[in-house]
Amino acid sequence: MDVEIRPEPSPEERRALLASLERLLADPEPPAAYRSRWRKQALLENIAPDGAGELRIERWVKGG
Repeated sequence: MDVEIRPEPSPEERRALLASLERLLADPEPPAAYRSRWRKQALLENIAPDGAGELRIERWVKGG
């Protein structure tokens, strides 16, 4: 995996960060925080307070 980390970590920190990133990306489902109904509601409120963008954000939140 080719990533850029700033500020440049020590070799030990870099290995730990890359291992964590690999574990995170290996799971086909996003972390629980990204599936939260609270997050979804906040996105809908911030993008379209009147609901105009609801369909667009619904597709993005569901990954479709």
